[in-house]
Amino acid sequence: MSKNRLVHVTSSLQMGGAESILFTIVKHLQATFDQMVVYFHDGPFVQKIEQLGVRTIKISGYFCLYDPIFFWRLFNELKACNPDVIHSLLWAANVSSRLCAYALKIPMVNVYHNNVEQDGLFRIMLDRLTASMCDQPVAVSEQVVQSVKNYWQPAKQIEVITNGINVPQVELNIAKKDLGIADDNFVIGAVGRFVPVKSFDILLKAAARVILRHAHVQVILVGGGQEEGALRQLAHDLKIADRVHFVVGVSAINYYPLFDCFVQSSSKEGVSLALLEAMFFECPCVVMGDFFVHSVITHGVDGLVCETGNVEQLASIICSVVEQKDYVVNNLTKNAKEAIVSRYTSLHMNQKYEKLFSKLCSKSAM
Repeated sequence: MSKNRLVHVTSSLQMGGAESILFTIVKHLQATFDQMVVYFHDGPFVQKIEQLGVRTIKISGYFCLYDPIFFWRLFNELKACNPDVIHSLLWAANVSSRLCAYALKIPMVNVYHNNVEQDGLFRIMLDRLTASMCDQPVAVSEQVVQSVKNYWQPAKQIEVITNGINVPQVELNIAKKDLGIADDNFVIGAVGRFVPVKSFDILLKAAARVILRHAHVQVILVGGGQEEGALRQLAHDLKIADRVHFVVGVSAINYYPLFDCFVQSSSKEGVSLALLEAMFFECPCVVMGDFFVHSVITHGVDGLVCETGNVEQLASIICSVVEQKDYVVNNLTKNAKEAIVSRYTSLHMNQKYEKLFSKLCSKSAM
């Protein structure tokens, strides 16, 4: 019996949470679907997906990335493949593949990985104009669903499929001393791309206040990106450059065991894989959320929530973790790990996507 054909369309195969989720889904569905991945921006996940034996195709324009030639090439590639279902993720892939799928009458799933307001008004307008062309919209959290509904009421019910992680395993035993940090120092850790939306500047400003009260506090930032230089300069201006350690271009998995506290200072996250991994490794987690509401963390149960953008409050909460570390660990981190095991594994996520894709394949065959 032949497999159903599934094409994944993504804006990027660079390093990132959405790209990692796509790789996990593709790997899981190898036995049940004949898959292909179409992408617009190169990255390390191209090779990883090809190593699975899954074909990848890069689509680009002639004069610029999203010119008419781009859409013509994307349309013809999808037409030639003639998949039973199209699955797209990230803004450019969602909008462009909707137009093609609608014209070709191919069922499709669009996934929202982040709150839509971070896309900007022009992109939001295009998203809204083409949203009805999608057969099944998916969001990674109820918070993301609400962000969509704040701008338009979609014609179809948005299904929530939360991101999930494979049970992570440390690959290298890295000690604090390897970064020049004393064993008895308290480490604030953060993981993510060094881009404005991640708001690492808020974390550094809060860390400077914490260090004034607790001289043994250090910061580790794991990631990389366009804001690295600006963040290094900010650390210098705050006079904490000797306390901030940048770990660039490597897997974060090996560094979670060094964190005495994990901080996510961004306010516009869907379901962050870095946060899920930190919870699994039983790091006390501090996140941002309006009115102390967060899509993953329940304040005081499995983590702590700080009012979005509030530097003083973030510093105060981190200080409370430093001063009451044993209490925080005993009362929050166990619940956090249990939440991951029960609700946020890749198996749960993959099974939901497989069920959804199979449902649409059955619908298209009728």
